[in-house]
Amino acid sequence: MTTRIGWGRIRGVLVLAVLLAFCTVGWEHVYHSAISGGSVGGSIDDHLAPMLRDGLVALPLAVVAVVGGLWFGRRFTTPGRAALVAGVFGLLLAPSVVPHAHGSASAVAGPHAAHLHGPVGTAGVQGAVSVASLLHILREALIAQVAALPLMLVGLALLFSRPRSLPRLGLRRPATAVVAVAVTVLACTGVSLAGATSATAASPVHTLQLTDNPGNWFDSGTDIAGTRSLVVMQPADTVRFVVGTDTNTVHTASSLLWPTGAAGLPFDQPHAYRGQEEVQLTTPGLYVFVCKLHPFMLAAAIVDDPATPELDLGQKMTLISGLTVPTASDLAFRLLRAFFVITNPHNYQVYAPTGSTWDPVYPAVPVLAHDQSGNPVSVPDLNAAFQSYFHEPVTLAPAIPPTGHGVGQVWIDTEYEQTAHKTKPGTATAVETSNWTVSRKVALPSVNMNNPHNMWTDRSQSVIYDTQWFDNKLTVFDRKTGALIRNVTVGEAPAHVMTRVDTDQVHVSMNGEGDIVELSPLATRIDRRIQTRTPATPGSRTHTGCPPTGTRW
Repeated sequence: MTTRIGWGRIRGVLVLAVLLAFCTVGWEHVYHSAISGGSVGGSIDDHLAPMLRDGLVALPLAVVAVVGGLWFGRRFTTPGRAALVAGVFGLLLAPSVVPHAHGSASAVAGPHAAHLHGPVGTAGVQGAVSVASLLHILREALIAQVAALPLMLVGLALLFSRPRSLPRLGLRRPATAVVAVAVTVLACTGVSLAGATSATAASPVHTLQLTDNPGNWFDSGTDIAGTRSLVVMQPADTVRFVVGTDTNTVHTASSLLWPTGAAGLPFDQPHAYRGQEEVQLTTPGLYVFVCKLHPFMLAAAIVDDPATPELDLGQKMTLISGLTVPTASDLAFRLLRAFFVITNPHNYQVYAPTGSTWDPVYPAVPVLAHDQSGNPVSVPDLNAAFQSYFHEPVTLAPAIPPTGHGVGQVWIDTEYEQTAHKTKPGTATAVETSNWTVSRKVALPSVNMNNPHNMWTDRSQSVIYDTQWFDNKLTVFDRKTGALIRNVTVGEAPAHVMTRVDTDQVHVSMNGEGDIVELSPLATRIDRRIQTRTPATPGSRTHTGCPPTGTRW
C-alpha cells in the first residue's frame, strides 16, 4: 500500500521550513552582532545579503527538522511537536555557527592582521572538536530556540488540521496569508534590528584598560613587539578607554597627536575620570593619547587604510601644541620611537658599573609615511629602519658613582620597581652618600604601596612622607627602620608633598582633584583642603602646588 503525498502537504512543510530557516537565521544575526558584541556593521543592505545566503544554507536543515520532527512527534500535542521541530533544527544549525564565526573573525582581522601577528596555523582549529566545542553547539542550539520555538508554535497552530496523525498540511488562504505576513515581518524585523545594531554598536571597539603597571599603563591585552599599548584598526573603528579595577585612581585619555584634519580631534575630557570614554577614529594615520595627570602614560592607535599594503602613519600629524609635521620627518620618527621605548619596559636603558648595550626593539612591520612634499615614503621594516636611523644598538657609559662624599642619605622614589608580595609597583630607596651605596629598600607590601612619586621628611627627620601617585594615599614610615606608621587617604592621585617650616604641617598636592590637602604634623589628621581651581580654570590639576616657605593661606 502506498501513501500519497499531496501538494498541500509539501507546501505546508516548505512554508514551515522557510519560516524556520530565515527567521531563526535573522535572529542569530541580531544576537551575535548586538548581544555578543560582534562586528557586523553597515547598512540594512549589508545585512540582507548574508542573511539571505545563510537562510538558504539553513533551509535544507529546516526541511529535515520539520519532516523529522512532525513524523516522530505525530502523537504529541502541538506544543510538543513545535518543541521537537525547533530542538532538532537548533542542533542541526548550531555546528554551522562555528565556521561562520571563524569567517567573521577573519573579516574583522583585515588584510594587515599578518603584519603584527603573522600567519595563523590551522592545527588549533582542526583539533577543536572537544568538550568545549560540544558545549558551544548546545549553547548555540539554545540561542536558536528563542526564535525557532515561538515560530513553530505559531506555524503549527495555524496549519495543523489533524492533531493525532501525520499532519495533512493543506493550507487555507487565511492561514497562508498569516504565515506569509509572519515571515515577512519577522525577517524584516531581523534585518531592521541588525541595521539598528550597526547604527548603535557601529564598528568594532578596541578596548584599552588603564592600569598602574609600568610601560603597559594603557593595556590592549595584546603584545606587539613588547608594547601592549598599541591597537591597529580600520577606519571608523572605535577606541574605548576604561578606567576600571586595574588602576586605583583617576586618569584622562587625551589626544597628544593625530593625523592632521582628523574629524572630531583632539579628544579630551574636562576632568580626570573613572569609568569609560570612547572615540571613533575615521582618518587613516597615527593617533597617540596621554594621561594628563601621569604624562608618561601613552597609548597609540594606527588607523590602517585597507587600500595600502603598509600600516599607515598618515600624511601629516598635528601635535597638541598646534605644530604640524610630515610623518616622514625627523620629529615624527623620534616621537614614534619614544612611544615604543616608553611603553615597553624591556626597552628601558639599564646602566651597569662595567657599561652596557642598549638595543631597543620596534615592530618589524611595513609602514607608510609621507615627506614634506606629500610624497609617499614606504618603510619595509620599521625595526630595521629605526635601528639604522638612530644608530642602534648604543653603548652606554659605565655607571660610575661620584668621586666626592656627601653627608647623610639621599632618598629616591624608585616608582617602577617591582617587588615580591606586592601587586603594585614602587619602592622608596635610601642611598648612603658616604660611599654611594644603596642601604635600604622600603616596599611596604602590607599597604601595597602604589607608584610612590614624591617624598619629604618632618622637622626632626624621623619619618618619611611618600605620595602614592596612582592611588589615594599618603604613606608615612619610619626613616631609620622603614616600618609603616600610617597610610592616610587624602584623595585622588596625590603627587607632591612637603612640610611648612613654621608649623611642620604637611601639604599634599592632589593631582586628580585640583586642590591641596593640609594635614597635622606626622599626618595624624586632615586639617583642611585648599582649593586651587577657579571658575576660570575648572579643569586645572595641581601637581607641585605646595606653598613656598612661610606662606600662609
